[in-house]
Amino acid sequence: MKQLVLALSLLFTGNCFAQIDSLKHEMNLRDKVLNDIQNNFDSRNKTLDSTVTKLDQRLSSLDKSISQSRDANDKADKLQQRVQAVEEKQKAIEQNELNLFQANYQSAMVNLVSMDREIKPLLLFNSTKSFLMR
Repeated sequence: MKQLVLALSLLFTGNCFAQIDSLKHEMNLRDKVLNDIQNNFDSRNKTLDSTVTKLDQRLSSLDKSISQSRDANDKADKLQQRVQAVEEKQKAIEQNELNLFQANYQSAMVNLVSMDREIKPLLLFNSTKSFLMR
């Protein structure tokens, strides 16, 4: 009986070390995936921020030219351009929000999968521990 318990404990200890190495590898992989998601989001965010900045500058210049213009047709054309610029800015802001939601969703899914893999060895450990304690 002692030999069986000793053999099971050695087997379990060997499996624990293998599981620890596997968990370390999975954590490194998870960290790489999360960093990739963050870098992708950051690059998209920078692009959209520069687009919004350019549109803000365009709106400012249109506002100045509208206030300086005396011709009604010219004002109407510039107001139309201003409306288009505001619509483009709104689309860029909405796209930025969508990118944020996508990055959060992707990170959450990676973390959930990782948590599931981390919980399984813990459940196995607890069930083995309770079996050996009997």
